[in-house]
Amino acid sequence: MKIKASSFFKKTYWLFILLSIFLGTGLAFYLKVRYWDKSLHAFSGMMLVVLGLGLLSRLMPRFKHLSTATILLFTFFFAMTLGVYWEFYEFTFDGLLGLNMQQFATITGRDLVGRQSLMDTMGDLFANAIGASLFVLYCHFKFKKEPNWLEIFYFTANK
Repeated sequence: MKIKASSFFKKTYWLFILLSIFLGTGLAFYLKVRYWDKSLHAFSGMMLVVLGLGLLSRLMPRFKHLSTATILLFTFFFAMTLGVYWEFYEFTFDGLLGLNMQQFATITGRDLVGRQSLMDTMGDLFANAIGASLFVLYCHFKFKKEPNWLEIFYFTANK
């Protein structure tokens, strides 16, 4: 596709990898730091808004005719949809590989039941929604002050 991601997106992506893989998994922050997982889900919601803006800029190069509200609603729902697909991924690989990414069991291996077993997944989706909402609101107000501001997120053709 020969797409060049924005510098902002690349830096955000590498920061997310550092936080999730190196600190989260490697140094066990998921177990040691309360709400580490929820914080990363909120951060990924913001990051997915940026990805949505970048992809929209490539799929519709002349999308400036769209209202800001339309652009930001698209990016919000894009982020929410990918958040849901991430939970599908966790559910699938928990079943296939016997993992516990959705925290359906305690650390001692006791299965959680009913509402208690849904708390992690729903918390992740809420965190994703909060992160995406906050970043979309930030983009909205920043865009009102500086109309060209969203362009820092655009993806360009790789030459």
